[in-house]
Amino acid sequence: MLIQRDQDFKITYMNPAALQLTGHSIAEFMQPGFCESIIHPDDLPAYKQAAQTVAQGQSTRIEARLYAKDGGLKSVGAFFHPNWDHGKVVGSTSLVLDVTVQRLLEEELVNAKRLELVGRLASGIVHDFNNLLMILMGLAGCAKNVLASDHPAWPFLCRIEDVGEQTAHLSGQLLTFSKQRPKQWTAVDLNAVVLQSSRLAHSAVPANVSLETSLADMIPIVMGDENQFKQVLMNLILNARDAMPHGGRLTIRTDCSAPAGANGKAWAHLSIEDTGTGMSEEVRSRVFQPFFSTKEHGTGLGLAIVQQIIEVASKRNEGTRFDIWLPAAWTAESEPQRTQ
Repeated sequence: MLIQRDQDFKITYMNPAALQLTGHSIAEFMQPGFCESIIHPDDLPAYKQAAQTVAQGQSTRIEARLYAKDGGLKSVGAFFHPNWDHGKVVGSTSLVLDVTVQRLLEEELVNAKRLELVGRLASGIVHDFNNLLMILMGLAGCAKNVLASDHPAWPFLCRIEDVGEQTAHLSGQLLTFSKQRPKQWTAVDLNAVVLQSSRLAHSAVPANVSLETSLADMIPIVMGDENQFKQVLMNLILNARDAMPHGGRLTIRTDCSAPAGANGKAWAHLSIEDTGTGMSEEVRSRVFQPFFSTKEHGTGLGLAIVQQIIEVASKRNEGTRFDIWLPAAWTAESEPQRTQ
């Protein structure tokens, strides 16, 4: 986009590329103050500084974000060069280039490097963590060997073993993210996953939160990493708990419904719905990022590991609902495996 300005920095000429870049017409750009109105507020000081610099006879370059006609943001690089006449600055010429794609790619690269670093750090820690965890579970097993099964401590030791196993699966998620351990894809009974996860979560859910399950009598077996499903479900339960500090209702359902636009094959549907505080649109748009969290020490919902069809419905103060659809592992014509 080529722009000519007079000595007061008012636009006197603009080529048609302006419409292609921002959607705004040349007539709009010619209006006094229009350029300032579409520049992101954080980038406006740099724009004003560029105007002062070029008025002093110096070339300069800035990068700024512009609001396009459709409301989206465009990243641009702008080069300003003074126009001279008899030794006096009489205006300036600007060349504006769209660098939106480049900045998005740079951001993705930074995120990828960040995840790679996290993976490397995690892989070095997880092995030591698992060694300590095995000692803890081993001691619980030793205690069970010397105590009668009707001893009052027996249920607590069993719970330690169950939670220890779940924790070992959690640490394995970090190795999966770091690509140092392949995913363990097996046939998964979704109802069994819900029952086990909800039992483990009951002790972590306060009395003022009602945790309810509604499981279909028969749903298809699905393929996936069972441990990852458990971890995602547990994360969703705990985040729903945190979203209901004054109490509420958390409902987990399974059925055989299919996502919109799906073909005729069978699907298993899992929904997790709470009556909590809900999410803003900005938060909702980021829930699939591996380590995004609104909590100071959060680790995210873990949804990045479920590569299926997921929908999120949430509004501030109106609760949140996650819908996850998983294709059946077998078709009715091949081997109709279903859970009851």
